Amino acid sequence: MGVKQRILDTPLFLKISCVLIIAAFVINLVAFSAPYWFESDTYHEGLWSICSDTDCTDYTLDNLSRWFEATRTFAVFGFLGSLTTIVLLVLYIFVEKLSLYFIYIAAVVSCFVTAGFIFLSVLIYAAFLDNLSWNWAFCIVSFLLYAVAGVLLIINFLRKDGKVFSK
Repeated sequence: MGVKQRILDTPLFLKISCVLIIAAFVINLVAFSAPYWFESDTYHEGLWSICSDTDCTDYTLDNLSRWFEATRTFAVFGFLGSLTTIVLLVLYIFVEKLSLYFIYIAAVVSCFVTAGFIFLSVLIYAAFLDNLSWNWAFCIVSFLLYAVAGVLLIINFLRKDGKVFSK
């Protein structure tokens, strides 16, 4: 079966989930890398650097607070989980020999675990700082997209009895 036919045979909920997961990945990538989680009149910061009006400085590992380290750790796990989810779904959809229940269930679990890691990162960060900026909000959007995609993947599994491709 060719790639075009596999895409055509993919159920609608799985296609929608893939679109949501790709959108969540792009949004999460921006939120993960840009220094706008917190903003004040004189500076703004992200997970990896702090910037004034004139320049940016990367954080050193020496003086980070424990809560900030936890935030960064969960954000990294969320980012790695998003990559894992995409790889598992691509393998499941496009590699016929890997269109197995195990791969699909692993993708669903990975999607929810990714949402959980992202949620924990924004929750910890918000517990310690005010004046949260647009990047922090991007993480919230990413979390919601992963959660909705996970629910749609489960609905697809239940509707098709776990079979992605019709015979």
